[in-house]
Amino acid sequence: MASKPHGVLQLETPEEKYLDRVADSEDHDSSSSLLPSIEKSGRRLQQNHQRRRLVFILIGQVTFFVFSLSMLVYSLYLRKQVPQNCLRKISSPSPVLEAFTDDDYKWVHWNTTLNTFGEFTGKYSEEKAQAWLNITATPLITVSEANMVSAGAGLDSVRVPESAGGGYLAQLDGFHALHCLRVLWYDHHSEEIPETKKSKLENSRHYEAHYEHCVDLIRQSLTCHFDTSFATFNWLVDIGEPFPYFSNPKKCVNMDKILDWTYEHKFHKPEGFVWEAPDDAHLVRVVDRVAQWDEPRVDNIFCHKMSSLNPHLRTENLLLRPAVPSDAAVLAAIFANPSNTQHEPHKPRNPTEEEYQRRITKWDDLRALGKAYFLVISRRATTETGSASPSADSVIGFGGINAISTDAQGKRVADLGVLIDSSEWRKGYGRESLQATLDFAFRKVEAEGAGCEEAFFETLAVNTPFQALADHMGLVKWKQVKSEGKEVEYRFSKEDWEGIKNRTA
Repeated sequence: MASKPHGVLQLETPEEKYLDRVADSEDHDSSSSLLPSIEKSGRRLQQNHQRRRLVFILIGQVTFFVFSLSMLVYSLYLRKQVPQNCLRKISSPSPVLEAFTDDDYKWVHWNTTLNTFGEFTGKYSEEKAQAWLNITATPLITVSEANMVSAGAGLDSVRVPESAGGGYLAQLDGFHALHCLRVLWYDHHSEEIPETKKSKLENSRHYEAHYEHCVDLIRQSLTCHFDTSFATFNWLVDIGEPFPYFSNPKKCVNMDKILDWTYEHKFHKPEGFVWEAPDDAHLVRVVDRVAQWDEPRVDNIFCHKMSSLNPHLRTENLLLRPAVPSDAAVLAAIFANPSNTQHEPHKPRNPTEEEYQRRITKWDDLRALGKAYFLVISRRATTETGSASPSADSVIGFGGINAISTDAQGKRVADLGVLIDSSEWRKGYGRESLQATLDFAFRKVEAEGAGCEEAFFETLAVNTPFQALADHMGLVKWKQVKSEGKEVEYRFSKEDWEGIKNRTA
């Protein structure tokens, strides 16, 4: 211990006492007394480090496994989705598309050689007749209401009673085209087929009508699903000009897969079941169906082709379609929400499910007459990019054409409207819906449109968000203030709309 100065009384502080004890311990081989505790601490630190390292390795392995498994599942999903997405671009919506994968397509070489006959061609025989029946005498199927809506089919079609399984009665239309091809083959061999020969002689008028119907149906089927592969040309012995070769590889759908799917979803007719139209059935005369294609006028109102009576307007993210009874509850909830109707000039007085059931029936009648096209707005099941949409086909709004009138100059004028639920604002859905509705309103009837020459929509002056949307779309030039400043109207012609689209393209 260090000595204190003489003649001075100095008390040791606690710190000095502690330092004195440390100094004393240093005089007695302090390294030997501290070493065991240091070694134990080192071992504990090393063990803790190893444990943490093992935990990190385990977490990394689990993360990598989960990531790998997710990628595997996603790749399998894409493998199924890619052919489905391609098919959707060239096919009408159908539940059978969900069953296709890459494995259901195969490369084949068609047999196009003259004077060679196969399973379906050549001299008539019972075996060949049966082969045609195997691919044409297929069962009817049942589809859901959602399938009907997606396909643009009328919900006044024949329904199967719940006691017999429910759903809508349907048939894959490709079998109709094959049936018509069989009719041509039967006609070619009518001398060997007693039923065909008898029909040809005894009911010639109907036979010829059916034959011509089949010829034109095959034409429409071939042009609708046009084969874009190509034939090449060869040089042949003794022929001085290029000769066509039609047997290049073609990628074809597996027909057996379609047949299997059809039989798996066939309508199983219960024993003793008898078809009977319900009291509220929509009865159609055959002549009425034919007349609709001639675009008749009913009560001086221009009626449209059947194809435009049930419009399904698809955008990148949305589907605008006619409402069905199951939409009534959602529509009532949308219009009962004050946030949705705060800027509506004409608010609904009774937004209940029962009220919208009644309105949906009325909308169907107006659409059938070509007077209005009220449409619900829902998300598409799959977007244009192929990605799945959340809450697919959930109704998120309402819009369409409120009324079609004729002005003094004889021009058809469309009164438009769009309403998006407040939970879906600021996602661009209002613009998508309005653009799709305008395109439909101005499209010619022959192109499945409403055939209007002018359109307008209006809103309250305080609805600045909607006005900002319309102005941003380039419609500010046609903006007019009405009703003593309380309302704003946008009115423009088909040519105006085409000019707007060209400028913003």
